[in-house]
Amino acid sequence: MPGKLFMVATPIGNLEDATFRAIRTLKDVDAIFSEDTRVTRKLLARYDIHKPLFPYYQHSGPKALERLLTMLREGMQVAYVSCAGTPAVSDPGPRLIAAAVKEFGPDIAIVPIPGSSAVTAIASLAPVSMDEFHFFGYPPQKKGRKMYFQDVAENSYPGILFESPHRIKKTIAELLAALGVERRVVVGRELTKKFEEVMRGTLQEVADRIGREKPRGEYVILIEPQNIRASHKNTTQESVYA
Repeated sequence: MPGKLFMVATPIGNLEDATFRAIRTLKDVDAIFSEDTRVTRKLLARYDIHKPLFPYYQHSGPKALERLLTMLREGMQVAYVSCAGTPAVSDPGPRLIAAAVKEFGPDIAIVPIPGSSAVTAIASLAPVSMDEFHFFGYPPQKKGRKMYFQDVAENSYPGILFESPHRIKKTIAELLAALGVERRVVVGRELTKKFEEVMRGTLQEVADRIGREKPRGEYVILIEPQNIRASHKNTTQESVYA
């Protein structure tokens, strides 16, 4: 009988956001696979967890996947953690799940250990209803980028996307071109960390601010839907910063 695969959510910045269940799971499993072992080692050290740690990231080859499947065949308990946040959201987690289901069938025990997520963190700061929203992940670096921003522009619900500090200025410029200068956004930088910053305002206001500084840390962008823009014009405008 195969072992269990635990998909464990980890903090997106502040290590105190780790749940009791996540820590207990990481202490109990036989091995941990991580999208970024450098980040995961800090978490394991903080909570005095000593387990075999193996990398599994976007460009991992078949040997890394086979190692995990072999452990499951031997009945071992295995955890997978993303670089930060909830597994299978903008990381290679779905490949692990698909491979495990293909290898062992639909009854393989894949256990979610929920917790932190940059998606729900920025959603909790939204000034609009988040009953329905569209998550766009990271913009493509090259091929498909034009279509990506076209999809963002045509979306009628709040939209959420991620971006790195290296490409945030380019992405904001392309959002300006696709959505216009008046579309309102909430931009989170380094959420839950010491230098957390939340920017609110129009795309132009936020673009001006980001353009004047050296980008640092990861960004999460929440785009308010088009149909609420008019209501903002009749209310007191918020500062670009919150």
